[in-house]
Amino acid sequence: MDYCHFALIETKGWALKTARALEAKLGKTQPLRMHWSGCPAGCGNHSVADIGLLGKNIKLNGEVVEAVDVFVAGAAGCEPNPPIKIMEDVPCEGLPNVVAGLVQHGAFKAMRQQLRKISQASAVGVTAPAEKEPVRPTIRAQEIQEGSAKLVRVNKDEVAVFKHQGQLCALQNNCPHEGGQLSAGWIEGDEAVCPLHGYKFHVKTGACSTDAKLKAKIFKLVAQGDGFSIAD
Repeated sequence: MDYCHFALIETKGWALKTARALEAKLGKTQPLRMHWSGCPAGCGNHSVADIGLLGKNIKLNGEVVEAVDVFVAGAAGCEPNPPIKIMEDVPCEGLPNVVAGLVQHGAFKAMRQQLRKISQASAVGVTAPAEKEPVRPTIRAQEIQEGSAKLVRVNKDEVAVFKHQGQLCALQNNCPHEGGQLSAGWIEGDEAVCPLHGYKFHVKTGACSTDAKLKAKIFKLVAQGDGFSIAD
């Protein structure tokens, strides 16, 4: 697929233009992750990057132009961290100058550590409310196309339920690699493919053939009414 018709901006073109401008302006820099999402759906995972760019349209001098909101210090994996939105309505034409300063001076690791400290401090002394019994939606095989998946939420868990060879298989929705949404992926052989970087996970064991150190959590399905639900 060359583009998503839901995108509000041309992410690939702007990403290449911005990267080339930064390379010419800054030369070699420390590695960092810059993710682009073309619309609020966030399929480009802008919320788990050092610099995340969320596309939008704004009116500037009477004309509609492509722009972004700028987020920093997001992270996924074993130490997830929500990003901070630091800028709004930045025209894409001016991005190289804006991003150059962040690349040169952004203390992304320190930002994440500070955000975690704030989060931990705010939780001290707060009594957690009694947990409600999680709602377990009924999942029906006929609702899912062969080789595709459905996103199911149970309490705090997001689960990708795939239909493979007529049977349902459930595994964690967030890719263990960099947080891609497995429910937006597809099946190749006996593996679910993450649409973000192409990492593959066996639908029954969770084993990753792309990187043996990674493994997706498998969820058990139990009969419920005329379908199935996610077990504890």
